[in-house]
Formats: sequence, C-alpha cells, structure tokens
Amino acid sequence: MEEPNRQASAEASSRDASNGQVASGDAQSKQPYTGYVAYEQQRDVGLQPEGPKNLSPPLSGQQVPKDELHPQHPLPANGVSQDAVVCVNPAGASEEISDTGLTTARADELLAVFGPNAVKPKQIPEWQKVLQRYLRVTPILLLVASLLSVCVEVDGRRDWLSFGLLLFLCNVMVWADYLGERSASDAISAVEKLAAVECSAKRDGAYSPINVVDLVPGDVVWLKAGMVVPADGVFIPPHKFVCVDESALTGESLPVKKYRGSELLSGSVVQRGEGPMLIQRTGAHSFYGKTIALLARAESKGHLRTILDTAAKVLTWTAVGFAVFLIFWERFHPVWIENSNGNVNVGILFKRAFTLIAAVIPAAMPVVTTTVLAVGAVAMSKEHAVVSRLSAIEEAAGVEILCTDKTGTLTLNVLSLSRDDICVEPGFTANQVLVFASLAATLTDPDALDAAINAAVDMEERNQFEVLDYTPFNPVDKRADSIVRSKTGELIQVTKGAPHVISELVCAPDDTATQQHLKAIIEEKARRGLRTLGVAIKLLDNDAITNLDEASESCSGITWKLVGFLSLLDPPRPDTKDTLERSRGMGVSVKMLTGDQQAIAAETARLLGLGDNISGPEIFRTRPKGLESDIAFREYISTVDGFSGVYPEHKFEIVDNLQQGGCLVAMTGDGVNDAPALKRATVGIAVSGATEAARAAADIILLEPGLSSIITVFSLSRQIFKRIEAYITFRIHGSFMTLLFWWGCVVIFDYEYPTWVLVLVAIINDFVLMSCSRDNVPSSSKPLIWSMLQVSTIALLTATLMAVCMLLYIFLSDPKYGVNWNYDFVEFIMVRVH
Repeated sequence: MEEPNRQASAEASSRDASNGQVASGDAQSKQPYTGYVAYEQQRDVGLQPEGPKNLSPPLSGQQVPKDELHPQHPLPANGVSQDAVVCVNPAGASEEISDTGLTTARADELLAVFGPNAVKPKQIPEWQKVLQRYLRVTPILLLVASLLSVCVEVDGRRDWLSFGLLLFLCNVMVWADYLGERSASDAISAVEKLAAVECSAKRDGAYSPINVVDLVPGDVVWLKAGMVVPADGVFIPPHKFVCVDESALTGESLPVKKYRGSELLSGSVVQRGEGPMLIQRTGAHSFYGKTIALLARAESKGHLRTILDTAAKVLTWTAVGFAVFLIFWERFHPVWIENSNGNVNVGILFKRAFTLIAAVIPAAMPVVTTTVLAVGAVAMSKEHAVVSRLSAIEEAAGVEILCTDKTGTLTLNVLSLSRDDICVEPGFTANQVLVFASLAATLTDPDALDAAINAAVDMEERNQFEVLDYTPFNPVDKRADSIVRSKTGELIQVTKGAPHVISELVCAPDDTATQQHLKAIIEEKARRGLRTLGVAIKLLDNDAITNLDEASESCSGITWKLVGFLSLLDPPRPDTKDTLERSRGMGVSVKMLTGDQQAIAAETARLLGLGDNISGPEIFRTRPKGLESDIAFREYISTVDGFSGVYPEHKFEIVDNLQQGGCLVAMTGDGVNDAPALKRATVGIAVSGATEAARAAADIILLEPGLSSIITVFSLSRQIFKRIEAYITFRIHGSFMTLLFWWGCVVIFDYEYPTWVLVLVAIINDFVLMSCSRDNVPSSSKPLIWSMLQVSTIALLTATLMAVCMLLYIFLSDPKYGVNWNYDFVEFIMVRVH
C-alpha cells in the first residue's frame, strides 16, 4: 500500500519524499521531558493508581464501555477548519444517538424487513428481453427476407426452404444472444461475489467483520480512512470528526467534516479520521440507492465493442449497397430483361436482395462479443483476478507500461521493528519513542505500520495515557495526530509521520547544522532499505483542550519536541523479481511509484532489478531546464524507472502524461491516495487488501497478494484479444466473399444460385465462427494493439482470392461458356488450388 490510505503505511514510509531532516533547533530545547520520567519513577516504587480510560478504537471483538463517550465536540470558533474543508455540525445534533449496535437476532429480523443493503436494477421480464431482441434491425431484416421468400412465387412455387432457413437463422441469433447474455450475467454475478466488501460492524456488543450487503438500520459501523460509506447514517462520537469526499454525490469539491449527528451519505469516501456511525437507511432507501434507481447505469462499450459494432455496420451497409446495385442491374440490364421476357418480377428482386443482406450481416456478432468476454472474466476469476469492467479485459491486452506502488505490492508490507534501530533524542528513552508512536496509532484494525508499533510497545505503559482525540494518517498531511492526558495530568499533543514532515515541525529554519545531522541519519537508514518514522510531542498549556481543532487554534505558538525516529524493514516479496522479469518479457515495462525516500526507492529498485533511474518529486514542483515543454516532460517520464516521494496528485500526473504520450497504462494500488490514478489509467488494478475507495476505482481486483496474478491477467487478455481478432477477420472475409461471389454470378455470368444456398452458407458460417469465443489460441509475447486496417486488408485480400477462385471454377465447369474441359478434371484442379 503505498502511502497508505490509512495512516501508517505511508506515513512511516519515508515514502514521503524526502530527505527528510528531523531536527530540533530552538524548537527542540534538548531539555529532558520530566513528566513521563516522573510517571516511570512512580511506577517503579509501586504507585500504580488506575490510569485514565483509553479512547482509542476498540480491537475487533473487544467490548466498548459506554462511559467512554465524551461531551459534544464543538465546532471551531470560526466555523471553518484550517485545512480547506467544509464543516458540517448540525444545530441541535441529537444527544440520543446510540452506539450500542444490534444483536444478531435483531439484525436478522430487520434484514427480513428491509432487505439487503444493495441496489438492484429494475428487473426486466424475460419475455420482454426476448421480444427486444426480435425488434432489433438484424432480426427484422431476417424476418422480412423470410416473408418475401414465401410470399413471392417463382415459377408458380413458393420458396418454403429459404423461408424455413431464414426463420431458423433469426431464431438462433435471438435465442443464442439471450441465453449467452444470461449465462454471462450469471457468471459475472458469481465473479463479483468473490470481491464482496466487508466492514466492521458492532453486533452483540462487539465489532466483527460482516458483509456490507447484510447491514440494516440500527447497525453501528466503524469508519476509517479509505472506506466507502456503506449506507446512510450519522456520525456518533462527540469527541472527533471524519472528513469525507462527497463530490461524486453532491458535487461539493471540498472534503466535508462530519461531527456528531452529521449525516453521512452512502457512496461517499472517508478521507481522514475514523469512528463509529449509526446506520439509518440502506439499499434503495439510501441517497445513493435512490440516485441509482433514477439512472439506467450502462457499462461503457469499450474499444472492443466499438470495433465490433463498427465492423457490423460496415458489413451491413456494404451488403445493402450491393443489394441495391443488383436490384437495378437485374431490373434494367438487357440480358436480364431478355431472360425474363421483358416481365421482370420486382418481388423476386427484393426477395433476392433481402436474402443477400441476411446472408451477409454478422448475426453471431453479439453472441461472440458477450460470450468471449464472459468466458474471459470467469477464467480470470479462477486465477484470483475479479473483473469489474468487462471491456478492461480487451484493453489489458495492449498495456505497455505498468505503474505500481511499492508497499504491499512489490514488498510484503509485513514490517519488522528493531529496538536497535530506534534513534532517541536527548531527554527521552527508546520506550518513550515507542509509547508516543503508539499513542498516535490505532488499535482497531491497524495497518502494517501501526501493528508493528503496537506489537513492540509495552501496552501497560501506553494505557497510562488517556487518548482524548485522534486523527489517523492521511496522504496529504502525511502524519497522524492525537491529544493525550498523562497520569500526572499533563496534556500532550503527539504526532508521528514522514521524516520530512516531522522535520518541518521541529526544526528551526536557520538551524542548518541540526538539519544536516538528522538528514544524514535518515539517509543512512534509507540506504539500508529501512523506512523511517518521526515522532514528536507538544506540551499544551490549556487543560480545557479536548480535541485537535482546539489545540491548533489556541496552542499554535508552542514548539514541538522531537522524541526520535523509528526504523522499520519491509522486505520485497519472494516472487516479485521473477514477476517483473516475466512482465518485461511480455513487453510491459514497469515503473515504481512510491512515497518513500529516494534512497529507499533506489535500494528497492536495485534488489528487484528495476533500474537505477529514480526521480524525486521536485520535477513536479518546478520543471528542470530542458523539460519545460509538455512533450519533453512526457518523454522524460517515459524514460524514468521509478518515482520517489510522490503524492496522490503526482501519481495521477504520471499516468496522465504516459497516456498522452500514446501509451496504454495499467496502474496498481491499494489506498485512497491511489484512487485518482487507478481511475485515470487505461486499466486500474486494485491489489489484494486494497481499500474500498481503490477497489471502487479499479477495473480489476486481485484477490492474491503481490503482482503474480497480473501476469495471468495480461496472458489471458491477449488470448481473448486474438480470439476476437480472428473472429473479425473471418467474419469480414466470409461476408465479402459471399458478396463478391454473388455479384460475379449476377453481373459477369448472368447467373445466380437459389437463395436457400446463400442462407445455408450463412448459417454454417455463423455456427463455425461462434466457436471463436472458446477457441484455443496461444497468448502473445508483446502487447496487442487493434489495427482495423491490417485486419480488413487481410480479410479483403483472402475474400477476393476465394471469390475469384470460385468464379473461375464456374467459368471452367459450365459448358455454355465453350470451355470443353472435363468437369472432373476442373474439380481436381480447384481442390489442389484450395
């Protein structure tokens, strides 16, 4: 997870760009912090009064004491926060909001009443789906042709054979399309269940994971950064807030702060903060559900469907053009007038024209399109890759560049923390560094970073502090903050985060000596591949402060003290290097996008064989000389092996520039900070363990850790591409061959076959081409890009050759043209030619 959407992963990451210096000029007085030492001394002599309650989120399965709720969290004095968000704190917010949750039995009763928390589109009756297919252009043409076949008499007889074959073709096309789509829908539904979203809900007094579909009004759900709000409800805690992005729902461009009693809308994304919410409306009754009910949500056709539809239209209108030409030829050409004794039957002409069109139009096109994509989606799900947008399967075949984050994708995201690597500032101890770092961490569903810190800290020492307010890590500020009260009554603001961010807090601008000293320490650890995390504290002088907003307003002049640095190791996955080599062997270059320091990024790239051309974030702030133009900047980005210290907007810009340079780009990520780039990429891929925001923005979701599944995605998508390419080639070939042959018979030889022959050939052709959806084709060793010019050229050349051969066969075998060759001999020659 690169800069985790939740707090630590990224935080700790020296992923922060940086050369982050962490120092303590005058801001850091170098004087010992006696408050915590005094507490340790009291503990050592046996003075162990009960410590304050800890308001950190409960662990999964942990009971939540009701008496730990605090008074209403007040709105900042000016009503607007300092960090460009909109504050929402409704007047008279209900004090009756309960966080007790439901019992399992009660939840089951409510589920039976309100139904699942899902928005189901309006169900169209099956008979209506079939009828809609009969009313499309192609079935109507087939039905008209069949009626003309039986209504127009030729030599006193009706052509019942053509009528039956055309009617059979029409029904086969309609029902094959209907059954194929239903089968594909069932397959996709089964695949989507593999990526079912869970949340932490309070049932029977304890938090446990449940499927969001099973949420009911009255449930209490724990929100955290990167999570999509699963239903409508209100925020519960009086002592904190969450920032949510509602832009997709309301159009509000700024994040919105939600306090106790503030309404939370389903479909919005939590950007910062965490805490419980009370569910009030679910499913179709929610804001999101009502919105979706008003819309007919249709998946975009994608490049594949666009090409197939274009091919179908070209073939159909070409057939119409040939048919119209033949109608006029047979109606006004002297030879045909003479053959019909001057009495040309217009009904027969239209019958032949419609039959020709019916034989040429690609009746199997929708069946093949739907089936081939559904088969591909099911095949990918068996390889632990869930497709959320079908057209992404075809687009993945042409991916040339893979942008990937580092943490959790290229690395294990299993952090190990060694006390020997803790850097302690004068006046503090290694235990204090760990305790303060843990006080700015979460206990509920912690990410890899917080889990490593919590595992190393002495919980008995941590519990001697009361957490009054806590804001998790977010990728914009790159830090997590909390306000705690010690046993001795001291009020302390604690922060932990990226080295360069903590450095800016504690270092005086003119203290270059300290800055260089700490910068050297951080870079030395980065060269060893260690992720560094800074910890700092601020002693507050106002005992009435209970939240971070109040602290930022009334205590902004108090200086920060640097406590120390934690260093953590996140080793590469065992299979990553081999996966990257296989990716390059498939013609896909890999670029690493990380928020870590440049030294860490370079060391990781060296271990994985990614190359040593790692760029820092400074190129996005001020373009270097020679890169001022957009074209030069794009060319530079395409040559770089990786980027360090990048923020969410940098990732988006990298992907956007690569695409504008003409490349098809895949992006992998797992955090809310990756969501914009995932959405912008040609194919967005959310890795295993990704946040809901990342999964919602992605086209493909991996269910296994690491990148190895992506190789399977590329391989299968290229097989599917080649199946479609083969289908289009043969479809164009067959249609034009039929047109040219029939045109030659009528125009050159004044001769035509019975119409039922054309229909029979069309039926055989379509049945054969339907097998393309499951054809056993090899994958490709390089990205595949659509070239309709190449496909059409091959199809037209082979169609022309085949049509000429068949017309030559007629010329040589028909005695009326004065050729005295033996028919058997001609047949022998033509077999050899074919």
